[in-house]
Amino acid sequence: MNFQPIAHYDVHLLAASLVTRDGLWRDAPEPGRKLLQVRFPRAGTSDSEDTIAWAIGTNTTRRQWPELHNLIGRMKRDSEARIGAEIEMGRQYLEMLDRGARLEWHAEDGPYFERYARSLIPLRTNPHTLLIAGCEVASPGHGWLTWMNVRAPCAAINMGDCPLVMLVIDSRRKEKTDA
Repeated sequence: MNFQPIAHYDVHLLAASLVTRDGLWRDAPEPGRKLLQVRFPRAGTSDSEDTIAWAIGTNTTRRQWPELHNLIGRMKRDSEARIGAEIEMGRQYLEMLDRGARLEWHAEDGPYFERYARSLIPLRTNPHTLLIAGCEVASPGHGWLTWMNVRAPCAAINMGDCPLVMLVIDSRRKEKTDA
């Protein structure tokens, strides 16, 4: 299974707040794809990458984008309650796929994706957007937090009339350290 719905969240306030942040999107290397980086994980470690052009620090997010901060916090708490362990957050970013755009086939690999799982939650969507992983196709609905296997070959296409906007969150069970 390459897609697994996890929970539904009310994302209307966060989706509405995107309008005031339209100028923050930056073009990604793929045509028709834009990214807004929310936070880099642990600077100075192998998890930190400089592939995204712009970042908002976590303190800035808390003060200046409470809708985003509150949703991520609620999702983290719910996940911890669901699995009974502390969650460590990895990369977190907003991704926009313009109408008519597509993401070519790719598979995520490397040490980072061996440790972190990827979930996404659509904030703006339409039924003509398809996410493909392996031989499965999904079009997660507005507000549905969905786990996605990004280690399988993946692609996406937006054949709808409006951009697809998703919050993408990588997370893992926090490793216990010996004291």
